Amino acid sequence: MAYVILISALALSLAFYSSSVEGALTCESNSPLCLEARGQFAVPNECRKFANCWDSCATFSSCPGTLVFSGDKNRCDFGWNLTPSDPCYKPMMASAGGAADNFGGFAPLPPLPPLNPLFQSQSQFAPTASMSQGINQDGTMFQNTG
Repeated sequence: MAYVILISALALSLAFYSSSVEGALTCESNSPLCLEARGQFAVPNECRKFANCWDSCATFSSCPGTLVFSGDKNRCDFGWNLTPSDPCYKPMMASAGGAADNFGGFAPLPPLPPLNPLFQSQSQFAPTASMSQGINQDGTMFQNTG
């Protein structure tokens, strides 16, 4: 009797599992969103959604968090990394004294190293008035001395 109950429970759980897996794997055959037989393609008017096409069969997914789908790169990315002509483009937020972090908040800028003034040392270097320093777009610091 215990075996009958166990087998019935296993059959019922297997039926439930297979129906949920089948539902997750259903696709839209010959979807017009599949520009090629295989690849990831943007869903129009949906910044976070994309079609994952396999043999022209599309399943739909969304980018995590605040990421948007880049049709040019075929992957999820930050909105400010898209081209400005892209409808999902979002410029990086910045404020005085801070830069946008990955979550849309603000983090203080790292301190810049002090300028190394060019001083005369055995007449090899002469001081210059055109020194500058700052942070490049990739976050690295620069220092120009002439």
